[in-house]
Amino acid sequence: MMKRSLIIFSIAGLALFFAGCKSETNEKINLPSPVYNYAKIEDSLFTIKQAVYVPIYSNIYLMDGSKTQQLSATLSVRNISFKDSIYVTSVNYYGSQGELLKEYTKSAILVKPMSSIEFVVEQAETKGGPGANFVVNWGAVRSANSPLIQAIINNNSHASVSFVTYGIVIKD
Repeated sequence: MMKRSLIIFSIAGLALFFAGCKSETNEKINLPSPVYNYAKIEDSLFTIKQAVYVPIYSNIYLMDGSKTQQLSATLSVRNISFKDSIYVTSVNYYGSQGELLKEYTKSAILVKPMSSIEFVVEQAETKGGPGANFVVNWGAVRSANSPLIQAIINNNSHASVSFVTYGIVIKD
């Protein structure tokens, strides 16, 4: 009787385990949330405008360069002003050869004081390559602090890689 109970308990436990695994793998969690405050604003109203280049590295070379490791990246645009809002007018993702791979925005996004917005390049994305990058265009109606724009690059493997890159202004 004890053997039979143990077998039934084991089968029930395995069923629960596999049911739990199935629900986890079928659910796609898309973080960060792409909820942005879109705004209609004319570029001519901006007293300051900049284009910022941010290196991404959607993969890196390993060993002798014959293999690569896929990486994911989170682009973070942080408004570091306590009182002034900024507007992110475009976020474009480019591959190693300079080809436009994705336009992340279709209209301006309002970034309120001390808030941030994020954009993700998934680890499965293979087109960008080691020279992948973002170009972020932003502006402000009043004189404002330049936002802190950086990317956090990492992978999900046994030999974890993680690093941060910072944006540089390429056009005022």
